[in-house]
Amino acid sequence: MSQFDVHRTQGRTQLAAAYVVVVQSERLARLPTRVVIPLALLRGADLEDDVSPTHKIEGRPYRLLPWQIFTMPTAALGPVVGSLANDFESARIIRAIDALIRQTSR
Repeated sequence: MSQFDVHRTQGRTQLAAAYVVVVQSERLARLPTRVVIPLALLRGADLEDDVSPTHKIEGRPYRLLPWQIFTMPTAALGPVVGSLANDFESARIIRAIDALIRQTSR
């Protein structure tokens, strides 16, 4: 599994989000867990695209939910269904994480 791989969720995780994207660096590949961000269908949600970009997964638009970032055991990840590792998609994910943690000026 690689950074920006998209996995179909399984078990209880599936109830919250259909997919997760691995955002953990390959430098930490030896760990038994992965840092992931859910991808979910959000209809009618008023979210800025830089905070919650939409990605096409298996032909349908799913929103990245960076505020729900979490760690899960590698063994619990479902099958890989795609990758968002291309420059455009991965940059959008990194910008969303940055928007999540960046302090805004007051």
